Amino acid sequence: MTIEINADSIIVQKKDLPSTAVDDDLVIISFASNNYVGLDVVGRTIWESIETPRRVDELCQNMASSFQGTPSDIYSDVIAFLGELAAESLIDVSQ
Repeated sequence: MTIEINADSIIVQKKDLPSTAVDDDLVIISFASNNYVGLDVVGRTIWESIETPRRVDELCQNMASSFQGTPSDIYSDVIAFLGELAAESLIDVSQ
């Protein structure tokens, strides 16, 4: 099942997922998919930003102020990344 994520979606990380920092990266265990996910510094920044519910467009604006890239590239990259997190059952998405 594919979850639709767009600029108006509200994203929040699922609670009580075990994770550990490895230098600047973060490793999260997904019990739902019986897998682990490694996040680089950009992914970790997004992950930490969605500890509380956040609209995707707001998240993209915050990422644009912290990282280089065109707004459309940042939006595309964030949406793709959130789709990967959703596929691993690491986030909740609401419209």
